[in-house]
Amino acid sequence: MTKSENKEIFSRNLRRYMKQFQKDRNTICQALGFKYSTFSDWYHGNKYPRIDKIELLANYFGILKSDLIEDKSNTKQFDIQMNDIQYTCYLESLNLSETDQKKILEYIQLLKSQQKTSQQQEDRL
Repeated sequence: MTKSENKEIFSRNLRRYMKQFQKDRNTICQALGFKYSTFSDWYHGNKYPRIDKIELLANYFGILKSDLIEDKSNTKQFDIQMNDIQYTCYLESLNLSETDQKKILEYIQLLKSQQKTSQQQEDRL
């Protein structure tokens, strides 16, 4: 694979996870201490990050480094891959009643709502 293809794959994967987790460039740069211009180069596929930066991004999204650097767009695995926390929650939920599973889902939705509210408040500042 050429350097150009690697940059394109990384850019595409980065955009996908940003959309999936509803994160914008400013938020990520502030959270991880990246320069906005450097991050924009990765985002647009102009440059390729060092492995330590890829690891920071993977940890931030709760994904594997390979999720950012490998072309998984043609596989179903890309859409359904779970990180360790999601997989553990799934396995643990199998032993719960439907009522308890619904309570957990409601709690997750509450956390997401609180996170979104906090993010909106930060964006206003």
